[in-house]
Amino acid sequence: MKKLFTLLCLTTLLFTSCSNDDDFVDFDTIGTTIDLDPVTFGQPDFAVTFSFLDNGIEVFDSDVVQVFRREGTFNGEPVWEPLPTASFFFFNETTGAVEGFLNYRYNFTIDDVEIILDFDVPDANLVGPEFTVNQLFRIVVVPAAFADDNNINLKDYNALSTALKLKSRSIPKMSIKQ
Repeated sequence: MKKLFTLLCLTTLLFTSCSNDDDFVDFDTIGTTIDLDPVTFGQPDFAVTFSFLDNGIEVFDSDVVQVFRREGTFNGEPVWEPLPTASFFFFNETTGAVEGFLNYRYNFTIDDVEIILDFDVPDANLVGPEFTVNQLFRIVVVPAAFADDNNINLKDYNALSTALKLKSRSIPKMSIKQ
């Protein structure tokens, strides 16, 4: 009887310790979301870097980082546009010819994310403050399980927010050291 009891206990322990679904909250698929304080891009790089390490955020090799730019508001709610954004074009007022373009893009590692204001215009002064000053960005670190799910559009902030159960009011604001 003792052997049967011991075997039953070991079997129970084995199966319960291997489970990663031992709670009502799915801790295996929790991502991280950060709102950046208003960002200002300046010369010469027109780029800013947010450090995950300096802010105590752990990003794994399998995670995917998505960056969204606040494009505006609609019915009082923010409209988040995924990076890279569609290009903005600069036209010569006299000829109507395209003189250059501008867009926001990013790259990331497990240590940081760099947001870049990328443009090709003959004079950097053509890039006005509406593109360089007080830009709002939201960074979402998406766990691999969500990134691999074909039913979630990672470029659609509303779909991603719903899937990750994000609540805008609980998203922390952090600063970039500029």
